[in-house]
Amino acid sequence: MLRIAICDDDKIICQQLEDMLSDIEEETNEQFEVEVFYSGEELYRFLKKDNRYNLIFLDIEMRDLNGVEVGKKIRDEMNDETTQIVYISG
Repeated sequence: MLRIAICDDDKIICQQLEDMLSDIEEETNEQFEVEVFYSGEELYRFLKKDNRYNLIFLDIEMRDLNGVEVGKKIRDEMNDETTQIVYISG
């Protein structure tokens, strides 16, 4: 099972990504565990509790803690070089 996080402050974008991932799941017979976060702070707090994902879709432009900053924290503070990060922007 692939663990995937979506982090974007735009709920419509999050829903569109969830729908696309659901379609891919059906087409490939793979199973995804998808969790959605609506702020960089929310995702960062969750990751600090030793929660990890295989793939994170991360919005570049968010209030307070933006996606680039979260990505740096994942790589530098958490020493996580294996999680794949896809930066997205509306």
